[in-house]
Amino acid sequence: MAPRDDSDDEGVFSSHNVDFPTSTYAAPVVALLQKTSDGVWFWARIFGFEFLAIAVWVVQVYIMQLLMPITLPWATIKVASFGGQVLQILTLILLLTSIRAKVEGAIHLVVAILRLKPRAGDGGGGEGALFACEMCLAAFNGTMLLTLLFAVIYNGACCIFGLYDPTAILFKLFTFGTALMVDTTLAEAAMTSGIMFGEPYYGKKPEKALVDFSTWQFMLEHGDPDDESEDEDTVDHLRIVGPGKSVPHGPLISKALCGKSDKGGVDEGVPKAAIVCRCCIRWIPALIIIVCWIPMKESSIAYCPEVTNYTNAITASLAAKNRRAITDVNECDRAAKHMGLKLDAEAVTGKICQFDKVANWLTTKDVAPATPEVGMVVCQNHYVSIDIRPTEHIRMKWFGKLIILMHARRQTPICAANNFFQIPDVTECGEALKMLGIDDYGPGRPQVGYPSVHFSNCLGKGFLGLPVGICKTPDEFKPTEAPTTTPAPNTTNSSTL
Repeated sequence: MAPRDDSDDEGVFSSHNVDFPTSTYAAPVVALLQKTSDGVWFWARIFGFEFLAIAVWVVQVYIMQLLMPITLPWATIKVASFGGQVLQILTLILLLTSIRAKVEGAIHLVVAILRLKPRAGDGGGGEGALFACEMCLAAFNGTMLLTLLFAVIYNGACCIFGLYDPTAILFKLFTFGTALMVDTTLAEAAMTSGIMFGEPYYGKKPEKALVDFSTWQFMLEHGDPDDESEDEDTVDHLRIVGPGKSVPHGPLISKALCGKSDKGGVDEGVPKAAIVCRCCIRWIPALIIIVCWIPMKESSIAYCPEVTNYTNAITASLAAKNRRAITDVNECDRAAKHMGLKLDAEAVTGKICQFDKVANWLTTKDVAPATPEVGMVVCQNHYVSIDIRPTEHIRMKWFGKLIILMHARRQTPICAANNFFQIPDVTECGEALKMLGIDDYGPGRPQVGYPSVHFSNCLGKGFLGLPVGICKTPDEFKPTEAPTTTPAPNTTNSSTL
């Protein structure tokens, strides 16, 4: 990637080593650098490759949309167990690693206009319209590839953080990886069949090295203006003249930014503006994952060891603390997954979800455990606040109509997306907000559009004024008042004993 300036007695010209990704996005740029003809076939070939690049981008976006359930961007309650959360992090690290080469390839295209130097010779000068076409096409296709990569990271992070099953988490990594490889697979298949750059060829002066298109690593040079064997077009045109070498992945923080020499490194001789741009782009995927993770909130599911006699009085005591015992079998199943336990196959709705220490699983029974040594009731908050990802809020509030974009999904009721229920009326919404200590998002907000319609009946005001969905857990089983266990008073006269 580092430019190399060579001089001889016949003129001065610039030499550049480039390592393009083997992808449909780079094909039009490689075709521009391969030939110097102005014929109709030359430009038809360029437009054909560019049409293919755009079509592949559309296909990859479509595939990614099919892989992304519409509810997961709004699912911000952690449902995975501790082990599942560790697996989520490892899976995202694998996803970052798998796209690193593509990110570097996109960077090579995007910053080409900052990295490649114009021809220097007697009187200097630029390459004109053809050079501008090359650089703009490289920047445009590199930007397309970057938007796809960032979208895959964003959607993949939203999916993975919203899942708890290890098999599903790993399967998402495979499916998103498949969508990412469409452009590379098509490019490699086209080259194997000879449709795209099937034959190696000899580059023009100043080198006569055989160029092999099985890997897109080239040496680019301008012609020698003093060489009469080259016409004016080939002199001005930056083109492939020989095979290049593989360029290692650049560092996240280049020492060249600190004014230190990067001799022999990827940033040797590269303009500082290009180095800054490349370092910033390399950090974006990690920042996207952080943005997706920040709104994630811990689940309120936990044991209630104090519940040893499930009566209406106990229920009222829990309700005063915004807690309730789980009596819905679906909620008990989610609690089991969150705690990393199994659920009794005979568990049913209408009984108390509890941990059985003997069987080491969650089950449902009519009565609560007598002591914590036998088992413990599983509880969760009655009213819950659900944070909304800032990215989704911004998109829905100002760009909600743009449903064709790769990040675009129609809004989903946030309570249902997190397996909770809507609060049906304004009175209960006020009670929930008071219980949670959250201000109303705005009593006078217009009852049209996002976030008032088809999103959440009850909204609070969260961090930075962002809306917070207020939901409730399923209605619990209402037991009858348990019979008293206090023995009846003894009416026998003690003097007769």
